[in-house]
Amino acid sequence: MQTKNIDKKIEVIVNYFNAVDAKDFESVSSLFDQNVEVFFPQSGLLKGLDSFNALNRELTKLIVSLDHDIENFTYIISDTKIAVEGTESGTLQNNQSFKDNKFCSVFEIDSTTLLIKRMYVYTDPNFGTSH
Repeated sequence: MQTKNIDKKIEVIVNYFNAVDAKDFESVSSLFDQNVEVFFPQSGLLKGLDSFNALNRELTKLIVSLDHDIENFTYIISDTKIAVEGTESGTLQNNQSFKDNKFCSVFEIDSTTLLIKRMYVYTDPNFGTSH
């Protein structure tokens, strides 16, 4: 495994979470391959950047603010994938807050283009608010 390439891939992942937290969806979209495969509990399996962008628009209606605890992420690295365990906090459209909601996102990033080809997100679809 090449450490330099892994560092670049982790940088892409950190850029993704920073852009999500900032609601900078142009930057989010620019990190993904046109043929990306994405899984979210709320939506199931999506294929293609257009479908992912549509999901982001829907999530923006649901989530008013979102903050990932990026500094405390745990990264699990394999030859082709990087899993990220972490927590997120925020506020939903109905003013319900959530704190320290646990998630795991698994990324596959192209080694040449450094675009995200695959992202599977495993989290509570209710953001921990149903407890």
